[in-house]
Parts: sequence; C-alpha cells; structure tokens
Amino acid sequence: MGGAFDFDRWTEWSRDKAGALSIQSRQFVFRQSDAPLASFGIAADSPTAVGDFRCWQNQLVDFEVIEVRSGKLASSETMLQVSDDNFEQVFGSFVDAFEKVN
Repeated sequence: MGGAFDFDRWTEWSRDKAGALSIQSRQFVFRQSDAPLASFGIAADSPTAVGDFRCWQNQLVDFEVIEVRSGKLASSETMLQVSDDNFEQVFGSFVDAFEKVN
C-alpha cells in the first residue's frame, strides 16, 4: 500500500469532522465497524442529496453521492488509496461532491 496511515487518528478526526460539518438541514453522521475489516465512515444527508464515505483499515476509501430528486449518482469513487498525506484531500473531495448537489 501507499505511505503510512494512522487508522485510529483518522477515525477520531472523522468523528470530530462529522459533528463540525452538520448544520441545520445537512447532517453528517459518523459510524464505525470492526467486522469483517475495521472501518469508519460518514453518512451525509440533506433534502437534496445523500452521501456515503467509507474508509477501511487497509487504506482504501469508497464514496458516493446521490441526488435525491432524480436518484442519479452525482459522484462515485472506489478503492482510493489513502495515507496520512492525502486523507484530508480525499475526504474533501467527498464533501465537495456532496456540496455541489446542495
């Protein structure tokens, strides 16, 4: 895989970020799982879009954003490799894709 990745650090960072991003009609909800492979993610919800960001302990990220009204996929990225150097940038791409639909 790519460079170093502090899974626990980014888990906590994402938990904090979900709370900071939630405002009025936009909700970002943190979630975490240990099976079958440890992962964390953020579900995003607004009147115009839903999104899902998921990061696994093996340094892979998937995300998608769906426009609610049309049901069309607005953005989708799979198997993105993350490291401590690019995690914030990849997460920012998810947030940007979600914001474009809002």
